[in-house]
Amino acid sequence: LDRLEKERALLNDPPAFTKRSRIHAAADIMQALPRIRREPLARTLGITPQGAGYLIMQMRELTARRQDFAGQNRQSLL
Repeated sequence: LDRLEKERALLNDPPAFTKRSRIHAAADIMQALPRIRREPLARTLGITPQGAGYLIMQMRELTARRQDFAGQNRQSLL
């Protein structure tokens, strides 16, 4: 549970996303279903598969960047 809360907090650490961004909803879905592909994610969020792929890429980059700053090898959800 602690790991999930830390992953979710990554999105708000520096608030880099707008209120309209669907990154928060995507993060919730991706935490519940870590191996979800972009097509089902797109259908769930009501966006294009390209947009879902972009959200997945953003989450991976954010997780990797956080790993670099923390200096730890923790397992990513993605």
